[in-house]
Amino acid sequence: MELNKLLQKQVADHLTTQQLNDPLFKKFINEINSSYVSFEQNKEQTQIAFKLSEKALENRKESENGLSTTLQLLTTLFSDVYSGVLAEDENRKVIFTNQMFCDIFSIPLKANQLVGMDCSNAAEQTKELFKKPISYVAEINKLLHFKKPVVGQLLEMEDERFFERNFMPIYINEEFKGCLWKYTDVTEKIATEKELKKSEENYRNMIEHASDIIYKTDHMGLFIFANPIAE
Repeated sequence: MELNKLLQKQVADHLTTQQLNDPLFKKFINEINSSYVSFEQNKEQTQIAFKLSEKALENRKESENGLSTTLQLLTTLFSDVYSGVLAEDENRKVIFTNQMFCDIFSIPLKANQLVGMDCSNAAEQTKELFKKPISYVAEINKLLHFKKPVVGQLLEMEDERFFERNFMPIYINEEFKGCLWKYTDVTEKIATEKELKKSEENYRNMIEHASDIIYKTDHMGLFIFANPIAE
């Protein structure tokens, strides 16, 4: 399709060859060109269409630059971090992940091979790795629906590992552009907490059943604890 001359100027000023070869951009440009064709006989309306479409192109380019900057930041921050990280766009296409994420979910691919893949069905495909598969899928759907940050969700896997999940939506110019998932292995932390709790219970049980009087006082000499035999 031959483009309107004014639109040709806009395209030359704002878009790269790579963007012009993108099917989504082609569709976007054709829709704008249709506006020019409709108003071709009315010079005033054509100028209005020119201004509106120029603003749309500038916003589209600004948004892409913002997403590109975000992607560069994600790559710098999370490539080697000891957490599995996945960033997806608003269409649930992978824009970044790291090798740790692939390892956590037993994905037999390199991290860069996942870029561009559709992860809409990822929860269903990986749910059997978790102790509560139905809850796992439902919670992911809930997070994607409300698009609000949620941190510290504890997940237990079938192989007895524990992961803490953080969810962070990505907004550029107040427009939702995707989200970031971060999975951190907290198995050792959970194991330590369980052992500590067990030790505390054993210690408390020993004191409660001791044959000797055991008590504790504060700095003023007042009793703050005494085992049952002391009573």
